[in-house]
Amino acid sequence: MVDTDIKSYVIIAISRVYVSAFTNFIIRYQKSWRAVRYNFGLCALLALSYVCRSYHERSVKKEAEMFRIGDYVAHYKEGVCEVVNIGKIDMGSSDKEYYTLKPVYDAAGTVYTPVDNKREQIRQLITKEEAENLIKEMSEIDTIGVTNEKQREAMYKNALLHNQCREWVSLIKTSYGRNKERIQAGKKTINIDERYMSSAEKFLYGELAVVMEMPRDKVSGYVKEHLDTERE
Repeated sequence: MVDTDIKSYVIIAISRVYVSAFTNFIIRYQKSWRAVRYNFGLCALLALSYVCRSYHERSVKKEAEMFRIGDYVAHYKEGVCEVVNIGKIDMGSSDKEYYTLKPVYDAAGTVYTPVDNKREQIRQLITKEEAENLIKEMSEIDTIGVTNEKQREAMYKNALLHNQCREWVSLIKTSYGRNKERIQAGKKTINIDERYMSSAEKFLYGELAVVMEMPRDKVSGYVKEHLDTERE
């Protein structure tokens, strides 16, 4: 009980000291109070200006990152698609906006993906220059190093859905090399290699064909010729 009273007296004493100090501060600097308010207002205006500028910069960046109708994009499951519409679609009460995509190599298909692209389902196509460099650098791209056969399909799927041309090349080189070795040894090819290589080729050759403005079968022939030369 005594300890509690002592603590109470200490708290009251400290509080009085703080109140007294604050009162003295106000009295002493009362003449400068207008200046204090002026500086505070100036700081508030500067802070507001910074917030507005940051918001504008983010808005400009977001607008620059958005795709427009007529753009071509790479979809992680459908390959090259054209953006044919942007806006809300009849999917419940959601206010979210979507890109309506038309796959280039599937005229009957339609794909919807959110404009915010948080899951990175679509990306810009590589440029023609990047495509030419990619083909030149194919011999330098590593194959997928699979140390555990039980993990092979998971690694193939991961490389496929990353939606990146270099990873598709790596997947194609891995499966193509394994298939060639098995055929030369008089063995059958493995379904998992055939399946994932086919998907990777579809995505890669489709994108290269669009950006290089050439038929997809010509791209396919060139890449396979390049891989054959490399393996010899």
